[in-house]
Amino acid sequence: MKQFQICVENHIGKIREENEDNFYCGGVYRDDLSRQNMTYRTACASEEPILLGVFDGMGGLRDGSTASHMTAQYLSSMEPERLLWQGEEEAAGLMERLNKNMCWGIDLFSRNMGTTAVLLRLGETGAQFCNVGDSRGYLFRDGVLRQLTVDHTEERAIREFCESTGVSSPERMKTMHHTLTQHLGIPESEFLIEPSVSEATDVRVGDCFLLCSDGLTNMVPDDRIREILMTEGKPEDKAKTLLDDALSAGGRDNITIVLAEVQEMKP
Repeated sequence: MKQFQICVENHIGKIREENEDNFYCGGVYRDDLSRQNMTYRTACASEEPILLGVFDGMGGLRDGSTASHMTAQYLSSMEPERLLWQGEEEAAGLMERLNKNMCWGIDLFSRNMGTTAVLLRLGETGAQFCNVGDSRGYLFRDGVLRQLTVDHTEERAIREFCESTGVSSPERMKTMHHTLTQHLGIPESEFLIEPSVSEATDVRVGDCFLLCSDGLTNMVPDDRIREILMTEGKPEDKAKTLLDDALSAGGRDNITIVLAEVQEMKP
């Protein structure tokens, strides 16, 4: 049997006045919003699947932190069997429920807010990501780092259009914005969100699954993330090194890292 060593770093960064990020780890999240930084560690047996998540709130200060907190809190209130999806339709359905909850909160609080969301269902029989927005999910296996989520940004949409049509627009490419094309908090009357669901993958001893907000990926390139995950050492040390690198590079945004390493269960 395998076990998962899970490490969380949730940090305000060096510039922002409020931590608008949050996370979810099998029912645990940053519930006290006056606490700007949080570190969490746990280990669990792989026979019981676990849900992990990262949320990057939008709306500025209290609104952004409320949005990400609402999403994590809503997950913690749901029955476990409704969280641990089976297949793409159920994964997308869970994200749609999160979106409806966010829209309800927008109406209730009369706030202009939203959040990205990346979720990982991780268990003995397999793993699968589901996301909206630009918070990412990676699999590090056998020295190779692969992003398994899709960035829902204007930049990506324009780039894919140019590649598919063979039409390039150098001037438009220069002015592309990192604007989200999808996130939680979009009412159905505007358009239906289309969560990206990765292919299910098997789970092997030695795998590392990484979920993170763009406070990490905008500061630390993938090559450096791979280098850190390649090093010998405890998963908590790797998560801390990722955080330290993001801070050393400027820490211009909130930073959330959820790292799950698959280990062999010791007798």
